[in-house]
Amino acid sequence: MEKKKGKSFILLFIFIIINCMNISMLSILRVTKEAELEIKKNTQAKITLEVKENDNLITKTELEKILAVGNIIDVNRVCKDYAIPHNFKNYKGKIEDDIRDNMVTLYGYDDLSQDSRFSELEMKITSGETVKPMSQDSVVINHNLAELNSLQIGDIIEFSKNDRTISGKICGIYKSSIEDKQRENITSFFRIENMVFLSQTLMEQLVNEGNYNKVVLYVQDPEKLEDTVDKVKSLLGEKIEVSTTDTMYEKLKMNLDQIEKITNVILILVVIISVIVITLIYGIWIRDRKKEIAILLSLGKSKVSVFLQICLESFMLFGCSVILAVLVGNIITTWIERALLTWQDSRIGLNINLNVYDIVKVIAIGSLVLIISISLSLVRIIMAKPREVLAEMEG
Repeated sequence: MEKKKGKSFILLFIFIIINCMNISMLSILRVTKEAELEIKKNTQAKITLEVKENDNLITKTELEKILAVGNIIDVNRVCKDYAIPHNFKNYKGKIEDDIRDNMVTLYGYDDLSQDSRFSELEMKITSGETVKPMSQDSVVINHNLAELNSLQIGDIIEFSKNDRTISGKICGIYKSSIEDKQRENITSFFRIENMVFLSQTLMEQLVNEGNYNKVVLYVQDPEKLEDTVDKVKSLLGEKIEVSTTDTMYEKLKMNLDQIEKITNVILILVVIISVIVITLIYGIWIRDRKKEIAILLSLGKSKVSVFLQICLESFMLFGCSVILAVLVGNIITTWIERALLTWQDSRIGLNINLNVYDIVKVIAIGSLVLIISISLSLVRIIMAKPREVLAEMEG
C-alpha cells in the first residue's frame, strides 16, 4: 500500500511539473499573439508619397481614391506655398530685386508633430504647442521672426496671396538647430526664420485648393504594406516617389517570432518527453499491478473496464496537479516574463499572466498525453486475449 502511495506521489509531482511548463508556454504563445496585434496598431507603419514636380501635385480627388483602397487608418497631408505677410515683416536676408524678398514660406500640416522637421528633432517648440489634428487657425513661427515683430502666443497674424487674405492665431514658437549655420548672404525667401507652419484648414482657405506636395498614409496592417503601396502607385502613376517606413514593426515582430518559435519548440519537447516519461512510469505501475488486473479479469471485468478504471485513477491525480500548477503558475510566468524582457526588446509589453483559456488548453493537452501514455502502457493487455493475460499474470 505504501509502495502504491509512493508511486502515486511521484506521478502527481511529475504531472505538476508538466502542467506548470505547459501553462507557462501556452501563456507566452497567447501573449506574443496579443503583442503582435498591439504593435500593428502602435508602430505607425506608413507610406510617404511625395510629388516629383511642384506643378503636378496630389489632388483632393486623388487622395479620396487613395483612402478608398483600404488598410489606411490615418493621413497627414502636407502642402507648401508662399504668401506676403500683412501685419508683420518677414526676416530679411540678402536683399534682391525680387517680390519674393517680402514673402514667407508656408507649410500646411494636419499634424505638425509627425512627418516634419519637428519629428526629426531639427526643430523644437520653445513656447506653446505644434499644429494638431483638427486645428482650425493655428500658426507656428520662428522665434527670431517673433522677436523681430514683437509677436507672442495668441497674437493674430495675416497673410495674403492672389487677393485672398487669411488670419491665424500663433499657437507655438520654434527654434531650429541649423538656423545659425545659414549663410549670411542667403536670400530672405529661403531663410529658416521665414518658414511658417499652419493648419491645413488655413492653408486651404488661402489657396482655395486641396492639392498636396506630400501625403503620409498610416496603415492598419503593416504586413499588407506592399500590397497597399502597389494599389496607390496604380492610382498616381509616375507623378510620385513612394517610400515606406515599417522598420520598428519588423524589428519587434522579429523578436516576437523568435520568442514564439522557441516557445513552440519547448512546448513540443515537453509533450514528447511527457508521453515517454509517463508511459514508462505507467509501465512499471501496471507491472506491479499484474495480480490486481488478473483478479479483475477473472471476475469478468472487460479490458475496457480495466482501462477506464486506470484512467479514472490517473485523472484524479491529474486534476489535483492542474489545481496545484495553477496556484504556482503566476510565480513561474512572472519569472519567465522578467527573463524575456531582459533578453528581448523592452518596447514589447509582454504581460504574461494566467488565462482561463490557457488552463483549458493545458487540461486538453494533459488529457491527451495521459490517454496516449495509458494506452501505450496497456497495449499488450489490450491486444492479447483475456486467457493469455490471465495465464501470463498467474505465471
